[in-house]
Amino acid sequence: MHLLPRVGCATVFILGVACNRHNNPAIVALNMPNPLPNGWTLAKSDDGAVSLGVAPGWRSGVDKIFDQTMPSTGVPDASQPAPDPGAQSSDLSKMLGKMGEDMAAREKEDEKKQIAALRSKGIIIQVLDSSKGTIGEARTNYCVKIGHFDYNPTLEEGVQVEKKRFLASVNATKVKLPIGDAMRMDETRDLRDGGVLTLISYIVVNNHDLYCLRFTAEGPADMIKNLADPVAQTLRIAK
Repeated sequence: MHLLPRVGCATVFILGVACNRHNNPAIVALNMPNPLPNGWTLAKSDDGAVSLGVAPGWRSGVDKIFDQTMPSTGVPDASQPAPDPGAQSSDLSKMLGKMGEDMAAREKEDEKKQIAALRSKGIIIQVLDSSKGTIGEARTNYCVKIGHFDYNPTLEEGVQVEKKRFLASVNATKVKLPIGDAMRMDETRDLRDGGVLTLISYIVVNNHDLYCLRFTAEGPADMIKNLADPVAQTLRIAK
């Protein structure tokens, strides 16, 4: 699902905006070099057109359904006759090898499904906190979501689209990024289960495309509050 469907003059009135919006001058993201901070890596969209910095302790991609470590095989019972070491080692190696292959295949299939689900929502880059998550809480993450217009949108129009994600009447603040002007919104709200949800969004326009850089955290949010601006500074759009 795109951030905003392609809209023509026949349906513009639904949003209460006149058709002269088509006369908006195009906003074009600057093609700037991207010197990343020490220790950071780069995540890219499938087509390589959009890139974003990945801070230490974070990783691009999706959740993995299995841990990377294999389960322990236990300690043999010394009271029982010891089996042939060579045969036992061979059988165990085969069993663990088969388990590893099955787990890798299941994990790869699950990864494909998660990526397809993200793409269907317009999410072209996702970065996850690589530390162990808290049971019952969504993993802290940031992502880039793209939406398309059939005209040149303004930053203010992009804000109106992204505001639907927020519950409170949040105000957008203009910020300057290396690629050009952007708008930032943030909100912290209480959840019904007693938790806290923090949302931070940066809105960037490039020609007919709207990009939203989103940070989401349940529970303590100092990490994304401190990281949001440094990550936003690394956002690049090549076309």
